[in-house]
Formats: sequence, C-alpha cells, structure tokens
Amino acid sequence: MRSSIRSCVYRLLMPSYFPASPKLRHQLEAEPDWVKLLNPESLIVHHGMVEPDLAAAAAPPHRHLRPTFQFQRTGYFAVDSDSTVEKPVFNRVVALKEDKEKKTLGR
Repeated sequence: MRSSIRSCVYRLLMPSYFPASPKLRHQLEAEPDWVKLLNPESLIVHHGMVEPDLAAAAAPPHRHLRPTFQFQRTGYFAVDSDSTVEKPVFNRVVALKEDKEKKTLGR
C-alpha cells in the first residue's frame, strides 16, 4: 500500500542583516567584508510532510500567482518557484505572532 502523505521542504526566511540600527550604514562602509554582517540564520530549511491535496496544489506557480496556505501555528506560506507536485517547496511569507497574554496565563 502506497502512502498518500508526501515529503516537502519549507523555508523560514528571516532578515538578511542583523537588526537595523542607525550605525548599520557606517558598519557596512567600515567593514570591507560585508558578508560578516549577514545573519547566518536568514534561511532556515525544514523538511516535513504534507497531505496529498496540498502537494497537488504545490505545482510550479504561474509567475505572478503564488498560492498561499496557512500552516497551523507557524505562519502563511507561498509556493516556491522550485516547487513540484512530487517535491513541494513552501516559503514563509508571514509569521504568526504568539499571544503574550496567553503565554503568561500558561495556556
């Protein structure tokens, strides 16, 4: 019996540079090796599993139409241009914020 669940890749994209500050421009000008200022965690790649309907919807998108989906408790993801039905790839475009009030109440 063949499993209907498929493996997928999902990418969590973070800001490329460390938090901007008024000094950032001066740091970029002063640091000849600007690569040192890049955030090493700007791209986090995870591997997971998706249901068949989501995998089918992850076909390579039209250039200007990228379907988006909400992944539970994580955020909204858009289908990547590298995505195929056999190997779905999703990029997070909006992260969900955690409710600090619920966290302090222990819920």
